[in-house]
Amino acid sequence: SILLVSQMASLNRRQSLRRSMVGELIAPASRLKYILWLYYALEDWPREQLLAQPSLAVDEISLRVERSKQWTHVYAGRDLTGKLRPRKGGQETIETIHIIPPYGCGTMIHDCCSSHFSCDHGDHGLCGSHLLRELVFVIARNGYPWAYNMKRLLGKVVQKFLPQRRSS
Repeated sequence: SILLVSQMASLNRRQSLRRSMVGELIAPASRLKYILWLYYALEDWPREQLLAQPSLAVDEISLRVERSKQWTHVYAGRDLTGKLRPRKGGQETIETIHIIPPYGCGTMIHDCCSSHFSCDHGDHGLCGSHLLRELVFVIARNGYPWAYNMKRLLGKVVQKFLPQRRSS
């Protein structure tokens, strides 16, 4: 179900995967009913626990629903992730969700979206994945040497902090 919910696999592909792994199928309606039940069960996820995290990753993901663009707001701490799909977008939504404005106990990691900087008490960090994606775009579009060098440097920094694999 996580592949389906996180939009990493379609319902049909998920069904094929389950058949090849387990040899049985769950009806699509049953799977969707389970996901809907899970959504309502987690509707009141613990906002206070997210606000207490030493670092908080925030992002918005766009998706198409019945031909209209909608947004999912994601908030993730060490072992807790909350996803919300509000009706409106922009700064008004951020204030309605009420996580970014009061967060101030650590470092908020995000892309360079100006609305994330609305939290002026606490530290900010820029997401390495977002930075790499922007650098890849700049390199592909313009071929700037500085962007290539920055991408290579960022890759070295990431490698330095990743756990080293043990040789067998």
